[in-house]
Amino acid sequence: MSNFKIKVFTFDQKLYNNIDEKFKSNEPDLVVSIGGDGTFINSVRENIDLDVPFYGVAGGTLNFLMNQHDCTDINKLLESISNEEFKITYVKTPTLKFFHNDKFIGNIVNEIVIGDSLRYYPTFNIKYNDKEIELKGSFISMATPLGSTGLNRNIKGTLIPSIKYSLYSLVSLASNKDLNSVVDETKGVNNTIIKKLDDRYETVVIVDNQKKLFLEKNDEIKVTTGKFITIGFLNYEEFVIKRISEIIEK
Repeated sequence: MSNFKIKVFTFDQKLYNNIDEKFKSNEPDLVVSIGGDGTFINSVRENIDLDVPFYGVAGGTLNFLMNQHDCTDINKLLESISNEEFKITYVKTPTLKFFHNDKFIGNIVNEIVIGDSLRYYPTFNIKYNDKEIELKGSFISMATPLGSTGLNRNIKGTLIPSIKYSLYSLVSLASNKDLNSVVDETKGVNNTIIKKLDDRYETVVIVDNQKKLFLEKNDEIKVTTGKFITIGFLNYEEFVIKRISEIIEK
């Protein structure tokens, strides 16, 4: 794929204004995100229907998903990427779709968290695979393989390492039910319906670190399989060290 078309995504308007128009294609072969991980996640969410690979150029703080480049001339760098002058490893990883009361809300790249306070303990009914449980807890987290596995580790949640079996893990914190004991790691969790059973607490739903909506009594959140996305890395081994070695596959 020589000299392929690029679409740049960035929140830095000054930088964007200095980018050559030829790197702002509406029919790209590659979306290049310039900034931090938040910028990258938004670039995926807004361009997922293009069905093209995504590549991140680091300009943020953590840069887990981004690639470091020494070049200060952004147009020269984009030209090099377009001409395939770098050896880039492309990997595929799944996203999720989430619905509120059967209305499609958006795509999940990293994680969805239901609840945002340790002080409150709403009661939920959870259906997934062939199981149904009632849970009273401070929050529920569902992370894609690319998402916040650190949260799962910190609360001793189940990590399901292979996308062959699961598109996300399901954990809870400060609850009356140990989800780790009921999640089958060989099957994973591929479709989940969560219904709020009480109206005592305001329950926030946060997707990819952005507040999306509030749940009231009898509201339902449904999470289902989403599209696979393709991400490019200059140093895939370095990324693996930052994350978990088997959460995505080439």
